[in-house]
Formats: sequence, C-alpha cells, structure tokens
Amino acid sequence: MTKQELMAKAEEYARLEREDNAAYLDKLYAGEIYTGYPAVDKPWYPYYKKENMVSSQPQMKIMDFVKSHPDWHEGQKAISYYGHEVSYDKFYEKVAEAARVLTDMGIREGDRILCLVPNIPEACYLFYGASEIGAVSDYIDPRPDSVDLMVSARKCLSLALEEKCKYVITLDQCYLAMIAPNASEWKEAGIEKVLVITAGDSMNLKSALTYKKHETILHGKEAFDAKMAKNKKLGEAFEQAKAASPLDLRMYKDAVKASKKTEPAYVDYTPNRLLCITHTSGTTGRPKPVPMTHDALNAYVSQGIRAETPIAPGDRFLHTLPYFSAYGIANLLHAGIVSGTTMVEIPEIGPMDQGKLIVLNKASFTASIPAWCIAMTRDPWMEGKDLSFMKWLSEGGTTMSVEEETEVNDFLKAHGTDTVLTKGHGMSETAGCATLSTGNHNEPGSLGIPLPNTVYALVDPETKEMLRFEDGQEELEGELVVSSPCVTSGKLDDKSYVTHATYFGNDYILTGDIARMRKDGIMHFDSRSDRGFARYDGFNVRPGKLEEVIENFDNVRSCIISAYFDADKGGNMICANLVLSPGVELDADGKAALVEQIVNEGFIENEDLSSRQIPAKFRFLPGVPLTGGGKVDYKKIDEMPLTGDEVTVLLDETNVSLNGVTVLKPENK
Repeated sequence: MTKQELMAKAEEYARLEREDNAAYLDKLYAGEIYTGYPAVDKPWYPYYKKENMVSSQPQMKIMDFVKSHPDWHEGQKAISYYGHEVSYDKFYEKVAEAARVLTDMGIREGDRILCLVPNIPEACYLFYGASEIGAVSDYIDPRPDSVDLMVSARKCLSLALEEKCKYVITLDQCYLAMIAPNASEWKEAGIEKVLVITAGDSMNLKSALTYKKHETILHGKEAFDAKMAKNKKLGEAFEQAKAASPLDLRMYKDAVKASKKTEPAYVDYTPNRLLCITHTSGTTGRPKPVPMTHDALNAYVSQGIRAETPIAPGDRFLHTLPYFSAYGIANLLHAGIVSGTTMVEIPEIGPMDQGKLIVLNKASFTASIPAWCIAMTRDPWMEGKDLSFMKWLSEGGTTMSVEEETEVNDFLKAHGTDTVLTKGHGMSETAGCATLSTGNHNEPGSLGIPLPNTVYALVDPETKEMLRFEDGQEELEGELVVSSPCVTSGKLDDKSYVTHATYFGNDYILTGDIARMRKDGIMHFDSRSDRGFARYDGFNVRPGKLEEVIENFDNVRSCIISAYFDADKGGNMICANLVLSPGVELDADGKAALVEQIVNEGFIENEDLSSRQIPAKFRFLPGVPLTGGGKVDYKKIDEMPLTGDEVTVLLDETNVSLNGVTVLKPENK
C-alpha cells in the first residue's frame, strides 16, 4: 500500500471513530485496523476493556458531576484538615455557603477572581462555590516572586489586570506580601473587593493540637515555636495593614455570617464554559495562563474512572499539589471529590516531609514529585513505619532514573505495601496527567500509555509531519502531540498561548517533549526540544529567557543554562554557565559581585521572572564547549561536575514562601 493510500485509510478510520465510535471500536478490538499511525491504530487500547473506551463525556457542571454519584459519598468524609473531618453532607453546605459569600460580594456569572490560596478547606469550598454561580477562579502562585515585596505586588497586579480579574480571594499572609505593598494601585485599577481567608478558619481545638503535633514531628519543637512567633507577628502586621487599607477587605468568617440570607444566582450548564485559570511557567519567564472548562475537568476524572485506577470511596488523598497547577485541581481535588475520597489538605510541604505526612494522615493515595519520593526513602524517621494502608504513589513533573524508581519500590515493599510507583506524562495544558505507567504496563523508566480517550502520537520535531511505524520498525522517536477532551483551547481573551495542529481531522497540541513509543504504545521520555527541564519541585525551567536576561549584563559574553543534581533537595537545580567578555578577568570577590548584580537586577527586580528561576550555581567557563560541527555541546555542559569554584546562591524557600536570597563566594578561592 502506498503512503497516499495509507493516509487515505487513516483518514477513513479517523472519520469512522468520530461518526460511529462503536463501529470503530469493534474493528479495532477485532484487529482489523492497522495503518502504522499510532493516532489511528491506538496500540495501547488492548490494555483497557473495550466497554471503557467509549468517547462520550459528562456534559454537566463540575458540582453536578460530583453529585451524580451519591452512593460514593454516603457516610464518607470529604475534607480532613489536621484531624478536623468534614462530611460530604457538610461539604455541600460549605459550597453553598461559599456561593452566597461570593454573590454577596457582587460576583456574578463570568466575573474573574484572582486567587492567592494554599491548600486549605476554604480554597476548596470557594472553588466549587464560584463554579456554581459561573464565576472564574484564576489561580496564581501565592508566594512572593521576589524578596522585594513591591516587585511581587506589582507583578501580581499586572497579572490580575492582564487576565481581567475584578475580585481577589487571598490568604491573610499572601495579602501582606502580594497586595498590601501597593494597595492604592489596586484601588486605582478598579480591583477593590478582597475576600480574606486564614489558615485557621477551619481549625478547632482538636486540629490546633494536631497541627502542633505534626509540625513538631516534621520540623522539631524549636522550629515550631519560631514559626508560631513569626505567625503572631504576621497576624499583627495583617491587622495593621487591614486597618490602613484603602480596599474593601472582608474576612471570610464575617462574610459567611453576613450572607446567610443571600440567594446565589446559580447558572446552568453550557458547553465549554470557562471554569478556572491555572498557570505554567511558560517559555518567556512570565506565568502562562491555562484556561480550563467544566468539560475538561469532568473528562479528566471520567477517563480515570474508565482506566479503573484503584480509587475507592473512603480513600485518603494527600492534597499537596497546589491550586495554581492543573494537577492540584484536576488530578487530585476534582478526581478525589467525585470519587468520594477524603482530601487531606496540606497547605505547606518541605522536601523532606512527604513520608511523615503519609504516615501521620494515613494517606492511601499520594501524587508526588521524584525528590519527595527519594527523600522519603532516606528519612530515618520512616524506619519501621507501616505503610500497608497505601494503595497508590505516583510521581511526575521531572524524570526519575530506573535506579531511583527501584529504590522507591524496594522501600515500599519493605514497609508493608504491595503498591509500586506509578509514573506518567502530562502538562497543565492536558489538565495534568495524560498517561500512566501502572498495572500490567508499569515498566521501569516508562511513561506508560495514554489514558482512555487521550491520544498520543509522534511528529517530526522540525517538519511536524506525523510519524508512522514502517514495516519491521519496533519504535518511533519524535515530538509528542496530544489530543484529548481534557486539552485546553489555549486561548484566553482571543490571545493564544498553546500551539495546536490538526491531524486526520482531530485537534492536537504540540508538547515540545521528545519521546519514544513502542509498537505496543508504551512510551519513554527523552528530552525537551527547548532544553527545558524541571527543578526538584516540578517547576519547569525554560533556559532561553534566563540566558537572554543574563547575557544582557555587562561583562557577560554568553550564558548557557543547565541542570545539576542537588543532593540536599533530591533533584535538579539551575546552573548558569557564564563566559565573560573578552579581556574581563574577575577574582572570587568580583565573580560574587557580578552574580549579586545579576540576581538583584535580573531576577529580584524583574517583574517577568520568578525567584524559582534564579540559578543556584553560577559556573564561570573560559569558553563554551563545541561539538565537532561547531555547535554548542550541551551534553558536555550537562555532564560537567561541580568543583567548588562556582558562586552559590542560597534560596530560603518553601512551596508557599520565599524568605531570602544569599550569594556565597566560591568555596575554592
């Protein structure tokens, strides 16, 4: 069969799938479809039951989808917050309460709300409450991007205006860092009404005592006492800022009481209604919005159900991934709530905390990043701890070596659980995870196979032509493209943020990820086409923008960004490899001074970059290594070991705060 005939046959099968899905499935499961194109042949389908591969999706609001499975929720707890358990019946009341609060603020259908919130119960109630009245929750990273709070606040306001937000929901401490420094500018911009929640709004005496116990186990009594003293000062500072604020600040608890008689204007389901906006790091350094719909979130949860992931009512989900990440909302929050599980809300997590949090909260389901998994296996506190209650541990965001994966699996087995690590691939643009390596396709080091109703294919990275298996070819390599009902349109206010392409009449997004796919559909990750990588905490680093910023400084001829492994953090951190301008020579003091200038002017004072993009190591090279063809030898740079001649930048950071940046001279002077 000629290539043209194969293309025609592929087009025919793709059209059959769209127009008569049942007939297409009959042919595929009977082995009658083969074109060599994975997008058409779906070689991973045999791993799933035929009846689970139907293409119909839930057409309803997210809260209606939650309520469509009442038997999963009966008698179960929806939220756990330091031992304070909230039943599903109470959860429904709390969501209605949140809808009244938002309505009383003046929020109506289509209004956008900037949300600066960690994982606390009120964030969940307000998310679903906003969805009920047709409002759009716009989540950004709630921690300051700079130690200069005015820079962070102005960047926050800039994003709010760019994404047309009219209201704000914020944690009290986030208000201090992200809004209070320029509160008058927010008022001048027309964003005046601010709803303030606190981490203690859902705490009773039991949860307060549990919080103290958990924090003491996690970080020690001295650190707990210091944190309490700091929180007291922050509380006093907030009260002062509140009293002086030109904005209309409403405390959530007071707003609940004031809105008891308010009647929310609930909206009906409409297809493709905008639900929320999450963010990625993007390629420019500025967070890139990812608009998500009710349909996308419901489709994500639906295909998880069809994949028969081992989630059951009563399971306890460790909710650590944040709201500004699609993974935190779709993969954990909505999937967990629909399934009748208990969301264990974790507002703050350090790199060594995961194992302790799993044990302390008896979490049966945990989604993680590689650094947290590895740290758990090496935590002395975990010695002898029973994990027999665990059913699921997954990792994503960064790659993990086969050796590390084996280490985690051996650890799990030694601690009494039969579960093994689940891996996957996905992006915010696909509502999070889009493939899974689990069950009978959980190969070491693999990305697994696409979830039901998600299609992966490979294209030539240069021409974008879709690749196919030729006769006798066992593996394809190229750029991954994805089609799914979970995929974002990538458009917000007529501005496009995601590259789409059409293959065989279906819409795909280009991922920029280079991977390999075998003839059975199992995939392995190779690299990013833009040299991007993820830090230990899953934050995506795009080298191009960072290199451009650093090369603008006097005395810097060129800069190459690379990753290095940080043993303390258990994952990648950023290294800037600098070549100085001709004739420039710097001693240790001079190098440190240059780095301090770059950090301050290029990052801390730059509203378009995040503190998480500050390189932790600055390595000074005599020249850029080249390949035999005269191109930059990125592989050689990646393989360069640290020698102690680097300038180090210490970032005092957690997943919700940035407390300081310190530049250290090279160890070897």
